[in-house]
Amino acid sequence: KEKIPPASLLSVWEKSRSLDTALLPGPHLHLPGMVGQQLLEGAALSGEHRAEVLQAAEQATRSALLREPAAPRAWARLAWFQQLRQGSPYGILDAVRMSAFLAPSDRGLVFWRLTTAGAYRPYWDADFETMMRRQVLLAWRIKPSRLAAVAKATHLHEWVRSILDADPEARTRFDQELAKML
Repeated sequence: KEKIPPASLLSVWEKSRSLDTALLPGPHLHLPGMVGQQLLEGAALSGEHRAEVLQAAEQATRSALLREPAAPRAWARLAWFQQLRQGSPYGILDAVRMSAFLAPSDRGLVFWRLTTAGAYRPYWDADFETMMRRQVLLAWRIKPSRLAAVAKATHLHEWVRSILDADPEARTRFDQELAKML
């Protein structure tokens, strides 16, 4: 969770760019995409360099997923890249779906998944909604106040409230958490 200096990230980026095509399989295949994401999140890149990194990092992630598909964080990263370049909502949600399918209880991704999926609510199908309902219940157990914040930010608070209806105590607490944000 420590910040890596941009110069170090750029050095790793240049050295790792061909790892997604390495002969041996393994998690190292996902390094170019991960470093690309870190660069896009933190480094001050020119518009042209940013676009180049985005394109290369997304392609590296896709390539790595073809060889090592059981990587929930890489699927999340792919959704993030697609969202940055305003890609198809269906493609974004498919990547979120794979991330949730592979690691449904990943505490580091549950709130991100709900936030990302919330932006594309009109594109959900019944199976995806069921998957997101499970993510809501998990998020509720992890940190109710954060779930309320995500629900408010994504305008999903009524939907989340309907999921919590089965537990009157949880629904009351959810309403209290929402009220704190007004």
